[in-house]
Amino acid sequence: MRLDLAGDTRRHVSINFTLARRLAIHGADNSVIVPFAIMEKQTMRRLDTSDIAGKSSSILIAEENCRLSLALIMAAADRLLDGVLNGSDLRARAAALVNCRLDEAGRQKADFDHWLTSSVVDPDKLGRLDVFRSLSLQFARNFLFCAEIDGCVIGRRSVFKFAHDQDAPDSDRKGTKIATISQLVPDFGFAASQHIEVRAPQGLSIASLEVLDFDAGDAAASGWTPYDRPSQPRNVAHCSIRPVHRNSTGGWIVKVVPAAQGLYRFTKISVVAVSVMVTLGIAVRIWDTFWLRETATIIPSASGSILLVGPALLLSWMSRQQEHDLAARLLAPLRAMLLFCSVSLIFMAALAAVPVTPQIWNAGWIVIGLCAYLSLAGLILFVTDRPLPVFVRNAIYNRSRKGISDDKRNSRW
Repeated sequence: MRLDLAGDTRRHVSINFTLARRLAIHGADNSVIVPFAIMEKQTMRRLDTSDIAGKSSSILIAEENCRLSLALIMAAADRLLDGVLNGSDLRARAAALVNCRLDEAGRQKADFDHWLTSSVVDPDKLGRLDVFRSLSLQFARNFLFCAEIDGCVIGRRSVFKFAHDQDAPDSDRKGTKIATISQLVPDFGFAASQHIEVRAPQGLSIASLEVLDFDAGDAAASGWTPYDRPSQPRNVAHCSIRPVHRNSTGGWIVKVVPAAQGLYRFTKISVVAVSVMVTLGIAVRIWDTFWLRETATIIPSASGSILLVGPALLLSWMSRQQEHDLAARLLAPLRAMLLFCSVSLIFMAALAAVPVTPQIWNAGWIVIGLCAYLSLAGLILFVTDRPLPVFVRNAIYNRSRKGISDDKRNSRW
């Protein structure tokens, strides 16, 4: 999984396989059709099936994938349940499950599950029923990704590669220094071993990568969870695991943090510096007779220009080229802190350049202090990895795009 700087989330898959002759599905012109993955029902954006030599493989259209998925379900029922289910009824219900749209997946899945559990009552078949149930129900939201490749691969160890764009993985939006992203892998048990690598976008580093294996009941299939926790910040993490069962599902969880260099370091220095300057400024205005030899009535006009250099510098760090949505969300609190610091400096420049009444002067310094200390409080919460208040998160983040809720994440993982 590569989270590119241009804002794309691209998944690269490499499958090392050996196709047995007895399992080959022959196509046209000495080709074979091979199922390589179970993918979520969505448009395959920028799909690339080119090999090292640049030769692309053909993929099947949706109707052909659905026919193969239905054939797989029927064959699994014959092998696992020994003809217990009515063939015509099973075919009709399985076809409705395989061909349903995503907005119908929940209803079709519930209907098929209810019919299946009520049709098989033999206690000796319940173990196999769980296997068949987990295999068939996943086709409500997923499809069988098949490709037509050269028939010379039969009996030979071969590699098939493909890549495609996808939506950004689910992530929390707590406004903390650590953001957690996760993604399910429905065909986790298809391979004898899984190697998962995640590359974070520029400006972020990976704190940890964990790979989880679940059985048919969404319970942890093994007590040991492979992980990669870099001792030094880096933007690539890699894990490998051997699935416990062929019908296992799995997924990965990645925790990312802002890179130590760049915007994070600049924000820490800027917020502390502006807070100290504002504190000194307030102290001078309150105890001016102690700090100043005589009270100044006219401030040099150049002071405003000098103070405006600060907001210009801070705002220049806020401006950015196109970046990944995950980086924008994680760095949004830092940019909000810089904005508050800029407002403080702009008000200081205005008060220094424009003669105002004492009431306006005092009100201006109240605004200056609030902006500076709010940014300092936000920095403390961010550095200590404490969630921002809900109303602050709603103001910073786009409320129309939310990641997995805490309850759902905890129940799933």
